[in-house]
Amino acid sequence: MSKIDEKYNLLIEKMPDAFAYHQIVTDDDGAPVDYIILEVNAAFEEMTGLKREKIIGEKVTAVLPGIEKSEFDWIGTYGKVASSGESVRFESFSEPLGRWYEVSAYSDEPGCFATVFRDITESKKSEELLKMHSVMLKTQQKASLDGILVVDENDKIISFNQKFSDIWGIPDEIMALQSGEKALNYVLPKLNDPDEFTRRISELYNNRQEKSHEEISLKDGKLLDRYSAPMFSDKGQYYGRVWYYRDI
Repeated sequence: MSKIDEKYNLLIEKMPDAFAYHQIVTDDDGAPVDYIILEVNAAFEEMTGLKREKIIGEKVTAVLPGIEKSEFDWIGTYGKVASSGESVRFESFSEPLGRWYEVSAYSDEPGCFATVFRDITESKKSEELLKMHSVMLKTQQKASLDGILVVDENDKIISFNQKFSDIWGIPDEIMALQSGEKALNYVLPKLNDPDEFTRRISELYNNRQEKSHEEISLKDGKLLDRYSAPMFSDKGQYYGRVWYYRDI
C-alpha cells in the first residue's frame, strides 16, 4: 500500500462522519436486492452500534433484518447510485436502527458505492418538538376566550387569533400587513382615551421587563380587560410581547 493510500485510509478512519463502502447485489434481471458491507470507519460503528468485525463481508439484509421492508427504499436508492454513478443526498429514518440519518452516497466504480452520513436524530426530535409546540399554541389560541396578539421586538405582528380581530373589529387586510403600528392606528378612533392607550403601550415597549394589567374603555360601551407580558428566552434574549384582551 502506498503512503497516499495509507493517508487516505487514515483520513477516513479519523473523520467525524460515518463512512462505509459497499458492493451492490443484484438479481438475475440486474435489479438491486441487497448489498455487501466492505468497509466502515470508527464513526460508523459509533453512530450505528454495529461492530466492523461482525458486519464486514455480510449482506445488509443479514446485518439489519427488515431493511428491505423499510418505508424508505435503501437498497433501491443505493442500487441506482452504484449503477448510474449519480450521487444522492437525503435524510431518512432507519427503522432497524431507530435513528435518523443525513446521508450522502456516491459511486467511484460500477457495482459499488460509498456512503457518508451523520446521526441527526436529536435535531429531528427538536424539530418535532417545535412543531408540536406550534400546534399546541395555535390550538390554545383558537380555543381561548381572550383575544391574543403577539408582536416581536420591532412591533411586527407575528401571531394573533380570530378572537383578537373580532374584539377590535380589525379587517383581515389590516392584520395581514403584520404591522403593529397600522393595527394601533385602526383601533385608536374606537377608544375613549386614545392618548393614554398609546402612552401606556410606548411605556411598556420602552420597559421590556414590565408587565401590565388594566381596563380599556371603548366608545361603543365595551370594557376590555387587558394583560400584557414580555417574552424572554432562558438566556434573557427579548423576543417581543404578548397582549391578551377580554371583553368584560
